[in-house]
Amino acid sequence: MQSHGEMVCYVKPTNFCNIGCSHCYLPEFVRADKTLMSMETLEKIVGMITEYAEAYGFQKANILWHGGEPLLVSPDWYWNATEVIRRSDFRFTQSMQTSLTPYRKEFSPLIKKEMNGFIGTSFDLHARAINGSPEKYADLFLKKLEIVREDGIDVGVIMTATKDEIGHLRQILDWFVKNGFRSVRIERFNNYGRSYESWTTNRDHSIYMIELLNAVLDLYEEGIVFYEAGIMSAITGVLEGKPGDRWGTSCTTDYMVFEPDGQVTNCIHRTGKEDYFGTAWKPLNMMLENDHRQKIIANHMSGSNMTDFCLSCEYVSWCKSGCPIQKNEVPSEKADCSGHKMFLDYISFLLDSERGTTLLMYQKDAEGHAPKRFAETTS
Repeated sequence: MQSHGEMVCYVKPTNFCNIGCSHCYLPEFVRADKTLMSMETLEKIVGMITEYAEAYGFQKANILWHGGEPLLVSPDWYWNATEVIRRSDFRFTQSMQTSLTPYRKEFSPLIKKEMNGFIGTSFDLHARAINGSPEKYADLFLKKLEIVREDGIDVGVIMTATKDEIGHLRQILDWFVKNGFRSVRIERFNNYGRSYESWTTNRDHSIYMIELLNAVLDLYEEGIVFYEAGIMSAITGVLEGKPGDRWGTSCTTDYMVFEPDGQVTNCIHRTGKEDYFGTAWKPLNMMLENDHRQKIIANHMSGSNMTDFCLSCEYVSWCKSGCPIQKNEVPSEKADCSGHKMFLDYISFLLDSERGTTLLMYQKDAEGHAPKRFAETTS
C-alpha cells in the first residue's frame, strides 16, 4: 500500500472550556460538559488509530490534544496517557492546541519531553473574552505567554479569520511581531452547522488573505520574515500546481476526531452538529462501513463540491474546490469559490508584477521559518 506519511488525530480529553469564543465550533452546552476521557477509552482510541493508520498506509500518527481546553486536564492525566500510547507498536507524536490561559509550570516537563518543547495556541483579538472582556483575555494571554517562554517552550499561534480583522491586518501582524511571533496560522472561519455574526464569506476570506499577503510582504521588505502556512501553500500551488493546506485536501481520510467518550468523526467542525461514525469501543470495520462516513468520503472523492466553473479553472488540478464542507460558489463581483480563486489570482498577478521577485524571495526565505515539528512518543 502507498505510504501517506503522518495522519492527524484530534483527541479531546474534555470538551470543557473556560474561555468564551464567539467563533467556537462547539455549542455552549458542549463546552460546559466536564466529562473527562478515561484511560480505558484512550486505550481503545490508540488501538483504533493504530489499526486505521496501518490499513491506510500511514507511517505515523500525531495525537493532537484538543478540546475544549486541554490544559484544564492535569499533567498526571497526560503522563498516564503517554504510557498508554507507548504500549502501541505504532509510531506516535504528540502535540497540543490550547488557549494557554490555564498553563502552569507543572506542564513544562511534559511539553518538553513529549511534545518537543512546542505547544500550539490560539489568539484572536476580537473573538475571545473572559467575562465578556477581550482586553482581560489579551492581558491574561500575554502573562501566560511570558511564563511559557520562561519555561523554555516554543509557542506557535493560530488565528481564526473574522470580518473584524479586515482592514487591520498590518496592525495585527505588528502586534504578533512585537510579542515575539514570527509565524501565524490563519484558520478559515467555518460556519458549518451554525450561524456566526462575524463569519467570513468565501469572498471575505479572499480579501482577508490578500490583505494579509501584502502585510507579510511589507514586513519582508522591512527585513522581517513572517511565515503563514496558507500563504505558503497558495504560492506553491500557483507556481508548481501542488496541493496543500486547504487546497486539494485529503482530510476526509487523513484526519480523525475523538470525543471524550470515544465517539469518532473526521472533522472538528462536524462534532456536535451531526451523527458520529461510531466509537472506538467498537471494531474498526464498523466505523469504516458507517453509511454517513462512506457518503462523506464518496462525495469528496467524486468532487461533488466542484461546479462546472471549477472544471474550467486553471487551478482545478490541485485546488479540488478547497475545503469540502465550505459552500462553493461561482466567482463574481459579489462572491468567490471555496478554493478562493480571487486570492490565487492575486498571487498570479503579483508574480507578473514588479513585486514578483519579492514574492519569490519571500517564499524561499520563509521556508525555513515554519514552526518546529514534534518529537515521537516511543517506548
